Amino acid sequence: TGPLPAFDELPNLKELFLGLNQLTGTIPATFLKGIAVKSSDIRVDLTLNNLEGTVPATLKAFDSMNIFLTGNKITGIANELCSKQDWMYGNVAGEECDAILCPPSTYHANGRADESGPCVPCAFAYGSEYYGGLECYPGQVEEYTDREILRLFYQATGGDNWINNDGWMDDEVSICDWYGVTCDTRGG
Repeated sequence: TGPLPAFDELPNLKELFLGLNQLTGTIPATFLKGIAVKSSDIRVDLTLNNLEGTVPATLKAFDSMNIFLTGNKITGIANELCSKQDWMYGNVAGEECDAILCPPSTYHANGRADESGPCVPCAFAYGSEYYGGLECYPGQVEEYTDREILRLFYQATGGDNWINNDGWMDDEVSICDWYGVTCDTRGG
């Protein structure tokens, strides 16, 4: 647990497996800086931690990296990394940044585009908020009001194309007056 160390003084490092360690904070700008041969294949597993922020541009120094970051709170990928042709088993060549992590509001079973397919858009307007989504869901339903839940339902089911969507999505109309919604006014 705790912040991710930079591991910047290990010139012969080739693999680093730190998944499921409750690591926090950002990926340091000096992460792996001390590796002597930047053209070597490097494999880093940081999956399922609590890392946040942007995958730093300083990693562009590596020619061939497979860095696994799914299950964190990553909010960006430095653009310089999206053209690293030999990264992620060569998948960055065709999928660009999506081969590193699926962008917010998209998902893939591996959290990134690979040989099995691309990142898929979420049906919900409020899909995954971080990079590397494994699935899409609007979040914990308990956190939403009835109006928000109905809005999510409307958006996920193409409500604009319903035969009758009278009242829906109108903030001035009670949800009890939205077509097809019946409210229990007994309070139970």
